[in-house]
Amino acid sequence: NIDLLVYQGDSGLRIKVCTHTTPVPALLHPDLAVLLSTSGSTGNAKLVRLSKEAISSNAQAIGKYLEIGIDSRAILTLPLFYSYGMSVLHSYFSAGGSLILNSASVSDKEFWELAQRQRATSLALVPHQVRLIDQSEFSNYPIETLHYVTQAGGKLDPQFVHKLESIGGEAGWKFFVMYGQTEAAPRISFIPPELLSVAADTIGKAIPGGHLEIRDSKGNAVRNPGQTGELFYFGDNVMMGYAANREDLSKSAEVRELATGDLAEWTPTGLVRIVGRLKRFVKLYGMRISLDQVEALLKEKNISAYASGTDEHLVLLLENMSDDNRAIDLVSSHLRIPTGDVIVGALGEMPLLPNGKIDQQCLNERARGVAQSRLNQRVSSKRGLRDVFMEATRTRAINDTDSFASLGGDSLGFLQVSLELEARFSQIPKNWETMPLAELQKLQPATKPVSRLGMDVIVRVLAISLIVVNHALGGGINGGTWVLLMATGLSFFRFQLPSLGRKPLWVTFSKLFYPLLVFYYLSLLALTTLGKPPPVSLLTLSAN
Repeated sequence: NIDLLVYQGDSGLRIKVCTHTTPVPALLHPDLAVLLSTSGSTGNAKLVRLSKEAISSNAQAIGKYLEIGIDSRAILTLPLFYSYGMSVLHSYFSAGGSLILNSASVSDKEFWELAQRQRATSLALVPHQVRLIDQSEFSNYPIETLHYVTQAGGKLDPQFVHKLESIGGEAGWKFFVMYGQTEAAPRISFIPPELLSVAADTIGKAIPGGHLEIRDSKGNAVRNPGQTGELFYFGDNVMMGYAANREDLSKSAEVRELATGDLAEWTPTGLVRIVGRLKRFVKLYGMRISLDQVEALLKEKNISAYASGTDEHLVLLLENMSDDNRAIDLVSSHLRIPTGDVIVGALGEMPLLPNGKIDQQCLNERARGVAQSRLNQRVSSKRGLRDVFMEATRTRAINDTDSFASLGGDSLGFLQVSLELEARFSQIPKNWETMPLAELQKLQPATKPVSRLGMDVIVRVLAISLIVVNHALGGGINGGTWVLLMATGLSFFRFQLPSLGRKPLWVTFSKLFYPLLVFYYLSLLALTTLGKPPPVSLLTLSAN
């Protein structure tokens, strides 16, 4: 007659004991395997019911396209109660692979030493972890046994996608960008690494065994590239349904297709691109945040607001701007995000549609305008490090003797301060997180570091100048062509040679000679067509 409810609290796992005066029958459906919260960071009680088949099929699909085997070793970077972390566990165990237990952050030296020592073959990252690693240069953390890196949990800026693709190409590992939802246990699609160069702004194609479909407002399938509609997913990994109360735990599967709530379109190459959201939630640092619950949280404190946002900031449009600091503190503390990621603006007159309903699109556009305006102000203004520390640590009063570590800064704040320090210094100070604020302020340079030209640029300018002068004077100054050829050789050994063996030869040499030879032979063709013999120098027979 006793129920035990185990859940994740602010300071770890908590257990709630519920007693009953009468026996309670077993209500769990035999297919039910796991219950996962859809947005634990906002306290939503709605849970996703996942079956054994859903978890197993998704684990096998992931193992198939990632080619996970018994020699695969993933180092844990995410909590196992998070759907992404759970999928790493299931996909590796399903394929007979291994997990490297870890409690350190990806920003800690100990993490990389453990990964190297235990011969990790993969890393699973969310966007803020990618940006965190980028502050210290991903290439500075080589793991010799690494086969691939995966990213999910929110949209990653295409510039980071291309950067990791390039770093992986040089180091010999692949980069997989993935899309999913908890309701799909959780993986839905992925971008094959060979398509990243042209598909970084998409979610790729469906996982093995899955199917994607886009429908317009009337429910008809959309097939033309560029036409938007809601994205639907079909597969054995789709959830059984939601659970809002005890009785829901006994229900059989109620869902056959997953309405993702995302607006999407097909690309000309048959991939899917997300262009917006139908549901009112945003993702920050991999956390799905319910905008309705943010508004409810503020309403409890007598703050009237409309919540909106992007994948980088949460925007609050306030009815009374005198509540700005209180609203920022309340939301950032509840969600545990830096105060700088919460932007406030005036709500103004509520826009309405002809039917009297609130015009959500108009409000979202107003919120984006407020966010852009506030970000522009931050760029143009010279914020002090004290303000940066206050935002990153969610602290209103900071002393000169306080450091980031003493203020209890977390990984999200570490990323924010690192970006600010990088903008102020030519090199981020070593061990800055333990330095007192006053000491950091003294290190601030008065001028920006001097930019330097590479020797290869100087050599090319000199060579081209010699060739131009030689032709202008009708000869007499030789050597320009040979210097230019040597510069080309220098470029080959610096940039193309390292890729030999990892890429086809035609790819390497096409980058070396394109578009130079194309324009060269087009010039020859044009001169021949006009009936003019090409000059000797154009045939590279000149002695200069």
